[in-house]
Amino acid sequence: MRGFIVAGIIALAMSTADSKLKASSVLIVNDLVKPVFPAFEVSVLAARICAVGLGVLSLMLALSFEGDILGILLRSSSFYMPVVTVPLLMAIFGFKSSPRAALIGMLAGSLVVSGWDFLFAHWGIQSLIPGMLANLVFLVGTHYLLGEEGGWERTEIKGA
Repeated sequence: MRGFIVAGIIALAMSTADSKLKASSVLIVNDLVKPVFPAFEVSVLAARICAVGLGVLSLMLALSFEGDILGILLRSSSFYMPVVTVPLLMAIFGFKSSPRAALIGMLAGSLVVSGWDFLFAHWGIQSLIPGMLANLVFLVGTHYLLGEEGGWERTEIKGA
């Protein structure tokens, strides 16, 4: 019975890893490769190459990390939250900007997280809040400094 349980857990983990690798490679290909090479065959080949590359990178990261699975999950969320949360919340609350301003903010958030973890990891200070603040400042700052269209728009709730 234990063998079936272990096999089920391993199958669950492999299914999750497979789904995340496929989703990541498709996102990278659709956002970066397809605008340059719109041919279908190139996109499929690039997605396969990207999936293999991300798999190798993930394996290297997992083998080099000196911690448990929870530490790896917390580390990955420390990159995800500052990069994705700020543009998403800004869009939900009615701030419309350009992709250029959003990408600059996301890049600033990821750079602050990387630098913060490099400089202050031994003190145990988390990088989530500084990364989100950097993303917010650069998103709003570059939006207004570059004169992008949009800005704060009033959103109405229907039925209220």
